[in-house]
Amino acid sequence: MPIAGYPLLVVEEITISRLDVLIKMISRLEDRGIAVQARRCTRLRHRIATCTRCSDVCPTAAIQWGESTLEVNPAKCTGCGACATVCPTSALSAVSPNDTQLSAAVEAVGTQGRSAIFICGRYLKLNKRAGAGAILVPCIARVDESIMIGAVAAGSPGVQLVEGACGGCPQGAAHKLAETTVTAANALLEGWGKPDLVQLMADAALEKENNPPKIAQAGEVSRRGLFMLLRGKTAEVASGAIANVAGTAILSSDEIAKESRNQVLSLADYPRLVPGKRRYLLASLARLGKPVGPEAETAFWANVRIGETCVGCHGCVDFCPSGALAKFENGDKSGIAFRSARCTGCHLCEEICHKAMRNECLQISQTVRWEALLQEETTIVMLDDKRDLIDPAETMQDKLSKLLGAPVTTYSA
Repeated sequence: MPIAGYPLLVVEEITISRLDVLIKMISRLEDRGIAVQARRCTRLRHRIATCTRCSDVCPTAAIQWGESTLEVNPAKCTGCGACATVCPTSALSAVSPNDTQLSAAVEAVGTQGRSAIFICGRYLKLNKRAGAGAILVPCIARVDESIMIGAVAAGSPGVQLVEGACGGCPQGAAHKLAETTVTAANALLEGWGKPDLVQLMADAALEKENNPPKIAQAGEVSRRGLFMLLRGKTAEVASGAIANVAGTAILSSDEIAKESRNQVLSLADYPRLVPGKRRYLLASLARLGKPVGPEAETAFWANVRIGETCVGCHGCVDFCPSGALAKFENGDKSGIAFRSARCTGCHLCEEICHKAMRNECLQISQTVRWEALLQEETTIVMLDDKRDLIDPAETMQDKLSKLLGAPVTTYSA
């Protein structure tokens, strides 16, 4: 059950005129199990970005980028969900089951005080009895840290990822990711005095009384039924219907790009949001009570520091995919505020500052204060006189002139 105040999924607005395209997209997504929301991808937000987390873990090399697209090849994709596990912005998200369905399953198991046991379809074929008390996923690499922590927070005494079928599996390369996520989840739990509750197991340690929670699959609503529903509804209701079927709303695709090929995209066209799985993770940690220490080093969030050499170009703010960095003004002062609870650790701000602006005044630390995260504190990381900073309204040519300390007569993007 979703936690009050922490929605698991954020659905962007869509328009009825695009429903025909969306129906086709959903059909393909049901087949491959991965939803693509390209405008969330850091590589498409700024050309300087170098993130390859999804392609690094994909066992079949199904993921590729174009000049303005992020694509998953349905002919290669096995739907294992490894890419969705590592993506910091949810540009790629798993559909069957989606995050809402998995979180609901672990909440049900935790309420009964039982261990959350995850098995894949390959293991189920080898051990039919396992299906009597486990949660079925396409691959154990699909189970990210938010689901593991969510299970413990809901009351499960432990979490087991069954790896008994990984040997010889065509997507077995994803097993290494499962090892990484288990280690990361245990590191987080250790901060609450609950170490080693998440384990990789060769076989499922099932209890006789286990009754598995039913996970509704995305395909249980027919495409024809969905089409008829969407045709008669508003965009807001349609968005919700798509979320129920595909696990997430679809923001962009090649078809939509072709439909709107004359449209010039601006920063306003790129969403700023905290992925639902990150909000669920933070909410689950809050449910565990007080941490045993004041701070910890983690890759899930970060701390941002901005040095005195900052010229106020606001590139870090403009391209931040989660809104963790924000501009603010106070009288004759202008600055940048940072909220670590919204940070996803994508490091795009650092890349822009170091590589695009060549300023290197922004530094990231992976050591975070738990209180700042749980209380969603806002920190002022840069404050200076407006007259000393670059005016965000200036043209790029004027900004470059101020940065270089010399006239720039021509500028080309």
